[in-house]
Amino acid sequence: MIRKILAVTVLLLVLAPLPVLAENDQTVVIGWGLGGYDAPADDVRGDRKLLASHAYVEWYALDELGFGFRRTVLIETGIAFLALGAFETFSLTTNMVTVNWVPFGAQRYARLGLVAGVGTADYKYDGVFFLLGGATRQAHTSGTATLAGAYLDWGGDGFGARLGYDMISTNLDNVTVSGSSLKADGSGNSIYFDLRWAF
Repeated sequence: MIRKILAVTVLLLVLAPLPVLAENDQTVVIGWGLGGYDAPADDVRGDRKLLASHAYVEWYALDELGFGFRRTVLIETGIAFLALGAFETFSLTTNMVTVNWVPFGAQRYARLGLVAGVGTADYKYDGVFFLLGGATRQAHTSGTATLAGAYLDWGGDGFGARLGYDMISTNLDNVTVSGSSLKADGSGNSIYFDLRWAF
């Protein structure tokens, strides 16, 4: 995880000083993208590397300060586990209100930003274990989520892209599985690439 943070930091520092290719007076940013998500094990499931998709809308009331909404969906299919005698699916959906701050390059072609958010999380897990006679395990719970991240936006008004790093923490209600109370946790970190439109 430390190596990933360092890699993203170096990349952001290298790309941030890009020359001013266009003035940037964007007020609204709409984006969608994909990334990888590392979710450490909890009491319900093991370590997971998931595909994360997210969409967001940001409104910059000031050049450097904005507010927005972000929806992140993590999805895993269980195909890879069939060889182990199990079929498992895990998903996590978060909906968060965000605060965005652009400390560098608010009016430049490349913008370095920070984001923080808070909202809700919905956690679902389903497992069928063929080697155990078709035993099933299901868990569904919800709670709160928080977000902290950094990103590099490039492109002036109109079409552009974003590279970023997010850390998501969840605080979920315990789930009861086979009579046992288990702690579910969807916390993890993500590196992502987005396409975005600004105007």
